[in-house]
Amino acid sequence: MKLQVFIITFVLYFMIHLINAKIVETETEEFECIANYLRDKKVLEKGFKYYVQSEPLDCESHISEIRETWLNKTLKIAFEDKDSSEDEEKDEDLAQFKKLYAQDPTCVYDQLLSLNYPDVLMQIYIYKKSTKLSNRQKKKYLSALEDDTVKKLTIASTICFPDQFFGLMFDEIFSEDESEVQSLEDKQIEYCITKYVIENKLIDTTVYQVNENPHNIDTNFDCTDHNEDLFEELEELIRDQIINETSQSRRQVRCMTRAIKNKNTAQYLAKYSVLSEITLNDEQKNKFRNEFVTFMKELYVLLIKCF
Repeated sequence: MKLQVFIITFVLYFMIHLINAKIVETETEEFECIANYLRDKKVLEKGFKYYVQSEPLDCESHISEIRETWLNKTLKIAFEDKDSSEDEEKDEDLAQFKKLYAQDPTCVYDQLLSLNYPDVLMQIYIYKKSTKLSNRQKKKYLSALEDDTVKKLTIASTICFPDQFFGLMFDEIFSEDESEVQSLEDKQIEYCITKYVIENKLIDTTVYQVNENPHNIDTNFDCTDHNEDLFEELEELIRDQIINETSQSRRQVRCMTRAIKNKNTAQYLAKYSVLSEITLNDEQKNKFRNEFVTFMKELYVLLIKCF
């Protein structure tokens, strides 16, 4: 299942059930309590008129209860209720995700809670229930929340089911077409990366047969400066890819740059570039696949902390 389809299916199904569901019926005081809580967190749209809290409702304890109860109920509505079986039969991708969710529902819950997803639930509820907003405004505000939903569900899904993301990435690396004609520069890059991996013992050459120079590149070729430039370019490429998909501040960009560099990400990926050229049996490939998934999940968690 492609990553994009996985997320889009998850989000659309989640949003449909969330917006159509009666999560909980609140009294006026509770509605005001939620609106004020969201106002204090500065997450409500500027054009939304919030309410003055009525006493004696204990907002703090009530909000804590709502966060947990609404998230639990929403996940149950979306992925556990038998009423959704008809949708599941129509959508294989949804059925696949529901199977994954059933394997570790606690992880999804914990991640969404830590990402403050219940605040999104409350925003949706407030906008839907508000008598101060026009239908056009409600549609606009709910649409904006869909982007936030995509981000949070993507993070939760990636952390809880890394094999669905990074495992497929590994498979793509090892399934690339090797018949493509290489330029001299490509051959030099391959030589330098392989040389680096061998010299730094990133691959056990007593176990795996690595041809350091299959294209007979001049061994006097300066790989040191070449690799430094290459690894820096790879780190920038990884960072820029993330930035292109999300809007980040300068502080966040610096944080991501440090995380990528501190994990030696470019050097680690170089190892897998070399491994992809080696004939591996299924056991060896599964071993490296699991290592790759673990490494990428750890890197992902570090990057998320930058947001």
